Amino acid sequence: MRTYWLQNALIKSPTRLYYFLLLFIASLSPCAAHAQSVSVNINLTDKPLSAFIQSIELQTDFKFFYEQQQVDVQQHITVNVQNVSINAALEQALKNTNITYTISEKRILLIQKQNSTSLQSDKMVEIKGQVTDKNGIPVIGANILVKGSNLGCITDIDGNYSLKVPAKSTIVVSYIGYTTQEVTLKGNNFQRIIMEEDSKMLDDVVVVGYGTVKKRDLTGSVSSVKGDDLSLNGVSSIGHALEGKAAGLYIRQNSAQPGGGLDILVRGAGSVNASNDPLYIVDGFPIAKLDQASGGDAKMDPGTQGILNFLNPNDVESIEVLKDASATSIYGARAANGVVIITTKRGKEGKARISYSYNYSFQKYTDNYDLLSLQEWMIEKNNTTWEHWLWTNNVSPWGNRTLEEAQANPVNGIDYSRPYQDSDIKNAGPGTDWLGLITRDGQIHEHNINLQGGSESTQYMVSFNYYNHQGIVKNSGMTRYTAKANIDQKFLNIFKAGLNLTLTRIDNDNTQLGSGKFENSGIIRSAIQMGPNIQAYDKETDTYPINPLLGQQPNPYSLLNNTDKGRTDRLLGNIFIEATPLSGLTLRVNAGLDHANIDRKTYQPRSTLNGKNLNGVAYIYNTANNQYLMEATATYQRTFNDIHNVNLLAGTSYEKFNYDASELGNNNFITDAFLWNNMDAGTGTKITKSTSTENKMMSYFFRAGYILKNRYLLTATLRADGASVFAKNNKWGYFPSVAAGWTLSEEDFMKNINWLSNLKLRLSWGQTGNADISTNAFASYGAQGSWINSEYKTISGVMKSRLENPDLKWETTTEWNLGLDFGFLKSRITGSVELYQRVISDLLNYKPLNSYQEVKQIILKSATKLFSVLLASK
Repeated sequence: MRTYWLQNALIKSPTRLYYFLLLFIASLSPCAAHAQSVSVNINLTDKPLSAFIQSIELQTDFKFFYEQQQVDVQQHITVNVQNVSINAALEQALKNTNITYTISEKRILLIQKQNSTSLQSDKMVEIKGQVTDKNGIPVIGANILVKGSNLGCITDIDGNYSLKVPAKSTIVVSYIGYTTQEVTLKGNNFQRIIMEEDSKMLDDVVVVGYGTVKKRDLTGSVSSVKGDDLSLNGVSSIGHALEGKAAGLYIRQNSAQPGGGLDILVRGAGSVNASNDPLYIVDGFPIAKLDQASGGDAKMDPGTQGILNFLNPNDVESIEVLKDASATSIYGARAANGVVIITTKRGKEGKARISYSYNYSFQKYTDNYDLLSLQEWMIEKNNTTWEHWLWTNNVSPWGNRTLEEAQANPVNGIDYSRPYQDSDIKNAGPGTDWLGLITRDGQIHEHNINLQGGSESTQYMVSFNYYNHQGIVKNSGMTRYTAKANIDQKFLNIFKAGLNLTLTRIDNDNTQLGSGKFENSGIIRSAIQMGPNIQAYDKETDTYPINPLLGQQPNPYSLLNNTDKGRTDRLLGNIFIEATPLSGLTLRVNAGLDHANIDRKTYQPRSTLNGKNLNGVAYIYNTANNQYLMEATATYQRTFNDIHNVNLLAGTSYEKFNYDASELGNNNFITDAFLWNNMDAGTGTKITKSTSTENKMMSYFFRAGYILKNRYLLTATLRADGASVFAKNNKWGYFPSVAAGWTLSEEDFMKNINWLSNLKLRLSWGQTGNADISTNAFASYGAQGSWINSEYKTISGVMKSRLENPDLKWETTTEWNLGLDFGFLKSRITGSVELYQRVISDLLNYKPLNSYQEVKQIILKSATKLFSVLLASK
C-alpha cells in the first residue's frame, strides 16, 4: 500500500529543491476536477479503511496522506460502487466516520472532522501573506489552516496565500520538513511567515545502485553531496568542485592542460597494473574515460582529460560516492575502486522558468618557482666553478691538499679563473625570464541557460552551457559547448518514460607538456631548467638558442610555435520506461549509448628543435568510442504491519564496448604553411597505424533489504559478471556482500536523550572485482617488422606478442567496514567514524618472456587498513 504518514513522509529539503513537491497536504476545495474524471470500482463489505485506500491507489495514481494518531485506518467501512468518481467513492466510504478529506493534484489528505459552527458567527477578515524558508525561497504548497476548523488554503507557486478567517483567530502553518508554526492574527493583515527546518522530518534520499534509499536506512558507506553545496564558479569539471566535499575521496590534478585530468581515488589506490579509477554512473549510465590520443610522439603528449569534463557542472543535482563493498558490490566487476553516481537535474511541475548566469574568473600564477636572476645565476656559476676547481685539485674536504698547495701546483697546470667578474655581474641585468615568457594571466568565461517546467504528466529540463578557459600557459585553452535535455512523461496511470540526453563538444588547444626530460621535456620543465643566461630568441639568426649543457632540451619559448588542436564530440543518451502494475512493484527497462569521436592534429615547425631536426612533423589522430547498454530491473518494496519493510531488486544488463583508432604522420615538409593539411607534401617516413577492439559484458544482480521497526537493518547483494577480456576458464566472476545496521537512536532507552538526533552502528563485508584491464589480455597478436638483409629492407609478419594464460581471472577486492553514524542537536552536527580493511587478491601483472613479449599473470595481494572520521555542521 503506497500510504504515507505525515510524520514519516520522505522528502528532500525544500531549500534545495525549489519547485519539486512530494505532496500538497491541503486545499481550499474538497474535490478536484481530475478526481471527478477518474472512475473506480470498489466492493468492500465490513473491511478496514486501509483496504479502501489500497484499492484506490491500485486503480489510480492518487496517494493518501494522513496523521496516524488522528485517522484510524483500521475502522471498518462498507463501500459498493461501480464506475464512480473518486470523490463519490470517498463520500460513501467516509459518511459514517469522523473523517473528512481534501484533494490537491493527485494527493488525498484525510483529516478529522472539526466543529466549525462557531466560525460562522464570527466577523470574517481577509488575510494575505507569504511563506518562505530561512533563505527567502518561497515554500510552495504549505498548509494554512485556521486552528480548530477545516478552513484553510495552500500557498501558490510564489509562496503567497490569501484567506478569509475569523478576526483574532490563530492560523496553523505546516509543511513537511518544517516545524509547524502557530500565528495569532494582529492588526496587520499581511503575515510573512519564515519556516524553520525540522531535522526529524527531513530524511534525505540517497541514490545507490539501481535505486534510492533513505539516508537513515543505509547499511553501506556512502558520502552524499548535493549540487547546491558545490562551489561551481569557474570549474571545468564537477570533479574539481568535489574537492573537500566527500569524505574518503582523494582528488589531485594530474595534467597542466586546461580541462586536464584528475586522479580521483576512493579510499586510495590498490591495484598494480589495472585501473584505480572509480566507476562513474551518470543518470544510470556507466561512462567511459576519454583522452586525446598521444600517439608515438612523446614530445607532444597532450596529457589526460577529466572524465567528467563533458558534463555541465550546473546540471548536477547530487553526487553519491559509494565506498565500501556493501554499497558497491551491486556493480560487481568494475566497482573495486568505488562508485561515483551523478544525478542531473530534472523537470519540475509548474510554469516554465528560465534562468541565466554568467561567470568570469581570473587566474594568476601565484605559486611561482623561485628561479635565479641572471646576476644571481652568475654569482652561483662563480661559486660552482670555484668548488669544482677545489674538488679537481683535491683540496680539503675533497682531498688532503691545502689551498696554498693547490694554487702553487694546480692539477694539469690550470689556475682558477672566475667566469664572471664583478663588473660583468653588476651590468648583467635580470636575464631571460622564461616563465614570464610562456605564461599569462588565465581567464574563464562561462554562460549558462536553464529551462525547467512541466505539467502533472510531463516535466522537462533543458540547459545550454558555454565554457571558455584561456590557460595560464600561453596558447593553451579549452572551449566547451554543452546541451542537455531531461524529459519525463507519465501515461496510462502506471507508465512513465524518460529521456536523458547530453551533447558536448570540447575544443582543446594543447601546449607541449612532454613526457620526460632533455629532448622529451615539456614547456614548463624546459622553462625551469633553461637558465637566465640563454637568449630566448636571436633576431640576427632567426633562431631559438638552446642550452648546450642540457643536450637536446628544447627552447621553451620556441614551443609556443607548435600547433596542437584537439576536438571531442560526445553524445551520451539513454531512454527508459517504467511500469508500476502493482503497488510497490516497479519494472524498468533502460537502453543507452555513449558515443564519442576524438580528433587531434599536431604540427611541430622548423622553429622548434624537433621540427628543425625533422624538417617539420605532422600527426593526425582519430579515436572513436562506442558503448552500448541494455538493462532491465524489477524492484519491489512493501511495508507489512507497519514494522516490516522489504525491498527487493533483481536485474540484468548487457554492455558492449567498441574502440577504433587510427594514426597518420609524416615529416620533412618543404614548408610549415601546410601544417597537417597536406600529408603528401612530406617526403619523410610516413606513419600509418590503426587498431580496433570489441569487448562485451553480461551481468545478473540481486539485492534484498529488510528493516524491522525502523531500527534493525539487513542488506544482502549478489552480482555475477561475465567479461570477454578474461580467459575461457574464468569468464565469470561472482561478487557477494552482506551488511547489517542497528539504529540505536530509535530504541526506547535512547528516546529521552534530546540532544541525540541519530546514532547508528553498521557492519558490512563484501567482494568486488576489477575488470579494467587491457583488451583480450589472455592473448594478443600483432604485426612485426624485421631486418632481412644488409640493405636494411624489412618484411612484416604476424606474431603472438602475448602468450595466453587460460587461468587468468579477476582481481578481487574484499572489504570489511565498521561504521558509527551520529547526529547531535537536531542533526545540526553530524558525522561518522569508520574502520575498514581492504584486501586485493589475484593482482594482475605482465611477466616478460624470452620467446614472447609478455604473458599476463596473477601475482601477490595487497592490503589496506584505514580509519576515518567525518564531522559536518549546518
